[in-house]
Amino acid sequence: MITFAQYLSESFFGAGHTFSSNGLTYNVPEMVKWAAQNYPARNVNIRKLLISLYSPGFHADEKLGSPEWAQRAWSADPKYPVVVVRYDDGKVHVADGNHRLWAAFQKWKDSGFKKELSQIKAYFIPYEDLKSAFHPD
Repeated sequence: MITFAQYLSESFFGAGHTFSSNGLTYNVPEMVKWAAQNYPARNVNIRKLLISLYSPGFHADEKLGSPEWAQRAWSADPKYPVVVVRYDDGKVHVADGNHRLWAAFQKWKDSGFKKELSQIKAYFIPYEDLKSAFHPD
């Protein structure tokens, strides 16, 4: 298993791992580190985040559900919380952790939707806080 510091390293994420929203781009390792320092990780029902995987704006390096996606998802470490951006209109988007979310959903589904597998840890960040921290006016 890797440490949190290794998880946040540029070599783990790969150079240029970014999240974009409303025309602004965020460095994912920096965003995850900032989220961990400023927001508590809390349990959330997986179902509440699945919309992020199937939204029109979703983008990933591999096609959702493809063998490449599944291989990366099954190798993802579920102990790290996903990072969720919450917008003023109540919509949410998983900015980091889509593979972990997908793997957690598959495990929950394969269990027959057992309640004890229905949760995933997440940092919830209000979009305006994220924007202010990384793109101040």
